[in-house]
Amino acid sequence: MGTNIPPKVSVVMSVFNGEKYLREAMDSILTQTFTDFEFIIINDGSTDRTREILESYVDPRIRLYHQQNMGLTKSLNKGLSFAKGDYLARQDGDDISYPERLSYQVNFLDSNKNIGLIGTFASFINSKGEEFNIWKPPWEHEGIKKHLMITNCFCHGSVMFRKDCLDTVGYYREKFKYSQDYDLWIRISEQYRVANINEILYKNRRSSSTITRKRLPLQLNFHLLAIELAKERMGKGTDSLHEINDNIEMCLKKKFRLNKSEINKFKSCIYMQQFVESFKTKNYYSGIIFWVKAFIFEARKYKIELLLRKIID
Repeated sequence: MGTNIPPKVSVVMSVFNGEKYLREAMDSILTQTFTDFEFIIINDGSTDRTREILESYVDPRIRLYHQQNMGLTKSLNKGLSFAKGDYLARQDGDDISYPERLSYQVNFLDSNKNIGLIGTFASFINSKGEEFNIWKPPWEHEGIKKHLMITNCFCHGSVMFRKDCLDTVGYYREKFKYSQDYDLWIRISEQYRVANINEILYKNRRSSSTITRKRLPLQLNFHLLAIELAKERMGKGTDSLHEINDNIEMCLKKKFRLNKSEINKFKSCIYMQQFVESFKTKNYYSGIIFWVKAFIFEARKYKIELLLRKIID
């Protein structure tokens, strides 16, 4: 890559206290079969060995920035603002990209000029790197558009999108402390066709710290907010995010007229998914807590039967 020639791809990663898996994540990008990229890394105020690890690399494709802790949304926007590539890719600091990932995505976007955003299938791995599940979301635009009004169809760290998308719909919206990616993907899908490559090209690490019990309710509130704002845009062409205060659940109830039972049913469903995943990763304590939360939000007999089956198994 010549010094005055911009790269084809900019890979953006933000990391906070990621010493445990950071080398594995970085190496998975630096050993890609596609090589025309820059690797923008934001060290978001880490207090562990993250800085030492980052500065031990001498690969000229790395563009490293240290800062005080700003949080994921602001850090990613900062990284994206530095990007020089036509295509922007994400990578999380505890995940792993398959060697051919960037090559597959670049070839896909080169061949499909009408596609703005491309993700991939992914395997879920535990803290030891052991695979415990395969994630296969819808891969064609129509199916993704339908499901995006219910759930996220893109593994955040696996995506690549055209830089033009940001010029059209804007960056991650900083009011979204969580689910900032979900909100962005929905907005991109409203202006561009989107897709997933139906190949497993990314390993998404799902450990006990990935979604903590304390922050999950807030994350789910932001998830519901992204859906309600999308409904507003469908009807009005714009949304009212600027009117939303920090009490997201209250806004969902008062502004968007979601009743408590609707919110609780949605949260209960997600908690049950986390319960099943926790048992698959042998994190039984977290699993039981997730089950209790799911049952509190919406008591159903099948939840008791599922709990008993998991314990017996």
